[in-house]
Amino acid sequence: MKLNWGHYIVIGFTLFVMLILFMVFKSFQFSNELVSEDYYAKELQYQDIIEGKKRAGRLKNDITWGMEEAGLVIVYPEEVNQLSGDILIYRPSDQSLDLQLEIEPDSTFRQVIPMKELKRGKYSVQIHWHTDDVEFYTEGVIFVNK
Repeated sequence: MKLNWGHYIVIGFTLFVMLILFMVFKSFQFSNELVSEDYYAKELQYQDIIEGKKRAGRLKNDITWGMEEAGLVIVYPEEVNQLSGDILIYRPSDQSLDLQLEIEPDSTFRQVIPMKELKRGKYSVQIHWHTDDVEFYTEGVIFVNK
């Protein structure tokens, strides 16, 4: 059977329609959750975050963190008094893996977040902290490879 140009148009159109239907099907399987439910309200408060970053940058030692076998270890600066605040560890790809914790340093100014709390992948760490009525903000990214 010999195909003429009309057959090729029908075959091409059919393949195109099948491609579009496949893409629509796949798009319904994609999770489109927001990084944050109150994204726009947080965006308006971003100037406070900028000021907190500047204040943290002027300290002799800022908060540092790293992955160890026990988990995520956060080291707080020893130069601050009565440190308090909260830690947000969020997973951009899966909101169910987010962690919200209070700052609770031990006597060596360290806080360990156990490895069992973290699944493999990329996390964003945001620490809002204050001491002596001065607000600070520190943020960064960690990768869990367990």
